[in-house]
Amino acid sequence: MKSIEIFISYHQEDEQLREELEKHLATLLREKLITSWHKREIIAGQEFQDEINKYLKRAGLILLLVSPDFIASDYHWTVEVTRALEQNATGKARVIPVLLRHADWDNPPIDKLSPLPSNRKPIRSWTDRDEAFLEVVKGIRQEVARLVASSNYSPPKDSSANQKPLALKPAADNAPSQPGNQIETDLTLELPLSIAELTYGTEKKIALEDGSITVTVPSGFSPGKKLRIRGKGKLNPITNQRGDLYLKVVSIQKVEVSLEDYQQKLRRYEQELIKVLQWEYPLSQHSREGLKNYQQMLKLRDEDVTLLEEQVIAQEQEKRQDKVTSLINEAERLREDKKFEEAALKYQAAIRLDRNNAYAHNNLGFVLDELGRLEEAIASYQTALRLDPNNASAHNNLGSALSNQGKLEEAIASYQTALRLNPNDAYPHNNLGGALSKQGKLEAAIASYQTALRLDPNLAYAHNNLGYALYKQGKLEAAIASYQTALHLDPNNAYAHNNLGLTLSKQGKLEAAIASYQTALHLDPNFAYAHNNLGLALFKQGKLEAAIASYQTALRLDPNDAYPHHNLGLALYHQGKVEAAIAELEIAVRLDPSSTVFRENLEFLRNEKKSC
Repeated sequence: MKSIEIFISYHQEDEQLREELEKHLATLLREKLITSWHKREIIAGQEFQDEINKYLKRAGLILLLVSPDFIASDYHWTVEVTRALEQNATGKARVIPVLLRHADWDNPPIDKLSPLPSNRKPIRSWTDRDEAFLEVVKGIRQEVARLVASSNYSPPKDSSANQKPLALKPAADNAPSQPGNQIETDLTLELPLSIAELTYGTEKKIALEDGSITVTVPSGFSPGKKLRIRGKGKLNPITNQRGDLYLKVVSIQKVEVSLEDYQQKLRRYEQELIKVLQWEYPLSQHSREGLKNYQQMLKLRDEDVTLLEEQVIAQEQEKRQDKVTSLINEAERLREDKKFEEAALKYQAAIRLDRNNAYAHNNLGFVLDELGRLEEAIASYQTALRLDPNNASAHNNLGSALSNQGKLEEAIASYQTALRLNPNDAYPHNNLGGALSKQGKLEAAIASYQTALRLDPNLAYAHNNLGYALYKQGKLEAAIASYQTALHLDPNNAYAHNNLGLTLSKQGKLEAAIASYQTALHLDPNFAYAHNNLGLALFKQGKLEAAIASYQTALRLDPNDAYPHHNLGLALYHQGKVEAAIAELEIAVRLDPSSTVFRENLEFLRNEKKSC
């Protein structure tokens, strides 16, 4: 059975809670179901950021220990959270927020993640903290079981393990050491070095059977020469191989050949390579041919150029990835502020640097969808899925865009694919319910909403959508209860206020309905549907001028909605303005020729005009 590597991202203020969590993970660790890592495990002398990036990339499960300090930390949001979400989006890892303390966390970019404890009650607020941690561990155990069962997860291999072990042997004049004794000895090691390594003072990593060492190769050291290394530690008296030695270069033999001219040519090639990489990456065949010609002109050896290219390209990849991460962070902030045009530009800039970034393509699709550019959004989602066919989020988002286009069967297929990949994600269940509701399959829609709410009882949108399905079934009291739950969870949900107004209006409670519509419009003044519904309630009260004003506002916001045209026509008719009423009904029929009600009312008004 494979162990799942867990990366724990947390703020230092939560060190004590992190330690408590690890105590509760002890059984999983003992069963070898998991291994865990956090930044306190970085040892002196290791590069802090490099180690974090390494373990983030290796992790199959990433825990975000959420607290006000964690949320307030720019470092955690710009580095660890972003990298974690990239891993999550590509299916390389699963990300779970663990709620330690009360914090305003339920916002992009982590609001769509399913947290632990599953009831969303932070650990510090439980009377019995052990019970809270137990709930968290149960959730982690379930996720670990899914990851182990999945063929997608495989822990990264350590490339150094494939290197051939090299022995460090003591000098001949040194007496053999006794087991367990600490001795100081001069050791000699001959390193197989290329000129490129010598030119740039490379740090050469050497894999040994019992560990590894890093030797700094001084610039100007020629191939085949020996480094004099001093080690202090235990030597194995049987094999005379390294035990635990702390090594440093103490001297080198004299250099017999000058490398200055060759080194200069190598550096010229490096500068040209960097220029080309700044222009395009990955390199095209045309660029590779040009560089090959330049190498031949400089008379550089293939092995030296190959090593140099590996180093420079690795550096360029790291720079590009940092820039891509920065652009995605900026785009996320703009998306949160609903600045969708600007966010789209940032995602597009990130994609120009990394055309294969499925996360950026998926999120670009989301903002294009918000801008109403559905064809472009669908193209972005499809690109994300070509790069990562198992990206459940992209399948879900594609379904939403197709649903907005009225392609309900295709949308349902996308939601079902998302759920096959991640059956415990509440959002596709909710969205599937929406598509089924549009098809008039209310019982199936309600079942989907209820599944979503079983997975995430605090998903306000699902409560609102469930309420609307119940409203369409005529179950008005049950619908109102669902809307009220949605508004308890999210008082600023304009859709729930509007839908509550619809249900109250259906019950004849016009004043209460009008109050709900007005609240919705206070939250979203550009909510055309709510303006239309407010007009209907005012019309029922006989307030024709106010109703007409509401319909006209709805039409200014959305002139292609047939219903406000129809409703405005009826209000004008009741004012005796038959010609103007007919004009509005004609527009309504043109926009929605399938509506029997629109056609019948238009025919009625035309007959009225003839009889006058």
